[in-house]
Amino acid sequence: MRRLKLAAVRRMAPEVLVTAKTQPWAPEELLRTLIDAAIAARDASNARARLRAANFPVRKTLEDFDVAASCVARPTFDYLASLEWIRAAECPVLVGPAGTGKSHLLVALGHAAVDAGHRVRYFSAVELVETLYRGLADNSVGGSSSRSCGPTT
Repeated sequence: MRRLKLAAVRRMAPEVLVTAKTQPWAPEELLRTLIDAAIAARDASNARARLRAANFPVRKTLEDFDVAASCVARPTFDYLASLEWIRAAECPVLVGPAGTGKSHLLVALGHAAVDAGHRVRYFSAVELVETLYRGLADNSVGGSSSRSCGPTT
């Protein structure tokens, strides 16, 4: 288990084996339980890694966003919350005065995207411009065929 990097299976195997012996499980049931645990642990670990890599300054959720108090129309909010814009390779841009919830919404969309299995990276506008200038200086921007789009403020 250690060589296969199945720490979660290694941790829970003794308890599952006792249960399998006391409630006569078929070998397939035992194997399915251990594999399900390994998959769940790997998914959780990947989600934690994506969240760390996103580098969000705060935790914001779509549930906490007050659509009624914002200038974002309900249909627009629902479309953004569906994350369909990611599959459509669209880049939402929110523009408006300070205090209208733009950053909250973008960070919340980023968290929702991470939860849905997407990789996200948060940049402030200043950080993004600096990163782009550094990339232009060392010629690491512009030659890539991948498209990057995501929540930025």
